[in-house]
Amino acid sequence: MKISIKKSEVPIIWLDTFAIIRFTKILLAEKVSEVEKERYTSLFQLLTNKIKSKKLICVKGEQIEEIKLGGRLVDECNGVLIQLSLGVNTKPLYEIERSQL
Repeated sequence: MKISIKKSEVPIIWLDTFAIIRFTKILLAEKVSEVEKERYTSLFQLLTNKIKSKKLICVKGEQIEEIKLGGRLVDECNGVLIQLSLGVNTKPLYEIERSQL
């Protein structure tokens, strides 16, 4: 079987777990510095606009597994991640490696 990899015409972004947590805290009106609030609110709006206009794809990876380790805001962070990713998931690296073997 021949596998062909094709570059996406739309840029793909993977967000760090820290960003997901910050977005969630701001949306829940938890205490964060004003500078962070300003920056992350602007970033969230930019991402949301680009995703809705189909100019950017945000993928859901293993971020939620890391958030579960913290034991807090799991459901809320998952909601933010689903909103941004529109359900687009990536396979964990070990799954990709296993499928290639």
